[in-house]
Amino acid sequence: MNNRLLSQEQKRRNRRERFRRNRCQKASRRREAALVELRDPVLLSGPFVSALDCTKLLTAPHLTVVRGLVRRLNRLAGTLPDSAQPAGIGRCVPRPRRTLWRQNRGTVPKLAAEPTNVDQFLGIEKVLERARDMLATDGSAKILYFLTNAIGLNPSQCAALVSQAGLTFDSTVIREVEHAHQFRKRLAVAQETYRAMVAAGELKIAKGIWGFFDSGALYAILPAIHLPHVLRRASFLVRLKYRAGRIVCLDIHGMSYRGLCRHPVD
Repeated sequence: MNNRLLSQEQKRRNRRERFRRNRCQKASRRREAALVELRDPVLLSGPFVSALDCTKLLTAPHLTVVRGLVRRLNRLAGTLPDSAQPAGIGRCVPRPRRTLWRQNRGTVPKLAAEPTNVDQFLGIEKVLERARDMLATDGSAKILYFLTNAIGLNPSQCAALVSQAGLTFDSTVIREVEHAHQFRKRLAVAQETYRAMVAAGELKIAKGIWGFFDSGALYAILPAIHLPHVLRRASFLVRLKYRAGRIVCLDIHGMSYRGLCRHPVD
């Protein structure tokens, strides 16, 4: 509309709206600049940061809250035991010869076996833009799983947040993504426990990506798994085997790195 045809009140309203929009854009750029200072994007996932802290990163009105949380996570990064330990360092452990029968294998969520496709902080606007691009090629569960990993909230909170932007997910999809999210969280805890044990000298480091599980944790992450009597232990070391970024097998070992069995991920 021609600006000369507007009333003085309409001009003042448009000017206030323009100033408000500019302030929001500048605040968003300052927020993303503060988040770029984070040493490792992995710190934005559990168990390092809570859902409440992730919400503060996205919605806190004052930048001091964001900067304080980034400084706290950066201090945490310096205390993690060998958190950046490359997978190619350590003793070489042969794979188990035995393969667990299909009827004895546990359940691995399909979403959890796929790569997360999130290797850096994108910002909420870019995350939503990529999610809308995925609508033409991917299902609702995969989109919500991507949003969960990119934003850092649990699936139900993430679904509630993005619903304000027009992306809606039903309860069945949310439960499916929550199952995969819990699998990944348990896996992350097992990997951190293994690295802590290596740092404390309780284990010698081995090549590959490993996690430590006690018997209860293994049965929790792999429901319905049935191990023969000769393979049962109080604790296990599990090595993850990847192909093209996807988990294809879990190699189950004893605490001495003796191979017990392979658990293919179907």
